[in-house]
Amino acid sequence: MKRLSSALVAVAVLGACGTSGSKGPRYEQKALEKAALTAHDVGPTFGRDRSAEKSKSANKDAYKASKECRQLIDDLSLFGGDQPDEKSKARVKRVYKDDQGRQIEQQMFAGALTVPQVRDLLDKCSKFTYERAGVRVVVRLDTEDKPGYGDESFALRIEVKLTAPRNYALHAYDIVFGRGNAITQVSGFSNIDSQLHEHKLPDSLIERLATEADHKLKEAA
Repeated sequence: MKRLSSALVAVAVLGACGTSGSKGPRYEQKALEKAALTAHDVGPTFGRDRSAEKSKSANKDAYKASKECRQLIDDLSLFGGDQPDEKSKARVKRVYKDDQGRQIEQQMFAGALTVPQVRDLLDKCSKFTYERAGVRVVVRLDTEDKPGYGDESFALRIEVKLTAPRNYALHAYDIVFGRGNAITQVSGFSNIDSQLHEHKLPDSLIERLATEADHKLKEAA
């Protein structure tokens, strides 16, 4: 159960794609691929995990959520591929892991939602629960002002609490920003060891990578 946070929340935040609402560059698939973070950008202690970059679907009935959270789940394609035009949208995902199981993710999308709309949906759905393999999971989402990336941006802090076989929590820190018609999310996920000690990534690493991702997106325009 160590890696539930990544598959759930990173897709939840931006699964429907987005646009910053700007009249800036219009990015297509090739440009997003060019702008993706590389192993060199992330650093030598991380290796790319291509298997984790593949989209996965989940059972909607497993999620218990308010009306606002259900709207978030529906609007942001939490379950992978529900929206009929999803395959037509430009999207890129990169996943890197270190030897402690900590994970860096980058997702880029070109599509329908604006950055303020994404944040508004997240603020309306600050908590929801679901079950997987008999484990109850409680997810809390908290957005923060974080200017300085792209045309507009915010930060997201995520806590994922699990109840079995023992109670413990995982955390993530994300920077979400829009540039032109693309939204980028750079995320850092913690992991736990066999003693249930949590190992986090520093916020400064995610902020540095978000700055690099924004620079590469500008260069790819």
